[in-house]
Amino acid sequence: MKRPFTYIILLYLLTIGCSGKSASVIGGANGSTEIIVVDCDTDTILTGDDLEKFDSLFNAWVNNYNTNPITHLSSNTNDAKKLEQFPQLLNMGKKIIPCIITRLPDKNLFWTLTLYDELQDIDSLKSFDYTRGEQFRAQETLRKYVEAKLHKKKRVFNSDQEKIKAIRELAKEYGWEEDSTLSPREKDSILLNLDYEITEETFKFYKNGNNEE
Repeated sequence: MKRPFTYIILLYLLTIGCSGKSASVIGGANGSTEIIVVDCDTDTILTGDDLEKFDSLFNAWVNNYNTNPITHLSSNTNDAKKLEQFPQLLNMGKKIIPCIITRLPDKNLFWTLTLYDELQDIDSLKSFDYTRGEQFRAQETLRKYVEAKLHKKKRVFNSDQEKIKAIRELAKEYGWEEDSTLSPREKDSILLNLDYEITEETFKFYKNGNNEE
């Protein structure tokens, strides 16, 4: 079954083994969907077991934070460090930084920045603006990380229409159809916000038999 090519941007999620990139789907404005693709450091490769361990510990940490008297009524996010899962997550090392980043788009999890800040030793990938609150700092950290790690655009287009045409040609080449429920303006807006190289790589990935029917 063919799916609209906007759909395939949603789940290009190759985190198992962290073989070069990982991706995170986050909510955009007006119910739209955005995708973040970040490079993984070669010395911080995650295995499937690592991901399972992280998810288990992180989810338990979140549940504990939301129900434990120490943190439930506290306005000090550093109290999250007092929970038993925190040192266990910390012991997993820097390799879980991309995993933490994928959780920061959830604004209810801004306090998990305490873990990121402990593990991240690159100041340029941190936010030190404490004047606007922890939620802002978490989103600022996410922005800094993504800007530093985001797959850089390589192909230069001379106009918006040239880029739209090029991506439509990609879609045609790989057999993907435009979403008929969108207006022409909405379609053009989506295409303009796509990275040409990532889009092409994604089309190839699904064309090679990885598309779910």
